Amino acid sequence: MLTVTATDREGTAEVLSSILEAVIRTYVDQPDVRTGFVRISASPEGDQTISVNTADIVKPSEGANATTDDVASHFKLS
Repeated sequence: MLTVTATDREGTAEVLSSILEAVIRTYVDQPDVRTGFVRISASPEGDQTISVNTADIVKPSEGANATTDDVASHFKLS
């Protein structure tokens, strides 16, 4: 669970999207990486009742969890 600087769900989703893009760019730049699940949750500082998950930003191609392949595709890196 990450706490981010945001005041609402939309702002939290924007911040999490930026974090996911940074994470996946670092991941795909590594040699010989395998597909893995990406499960990150974020909420605004001071309000954990608002939560945004990876799957709210990147729709999983199958199942409930997005994979590194799903995230790379979302950001057009594959």
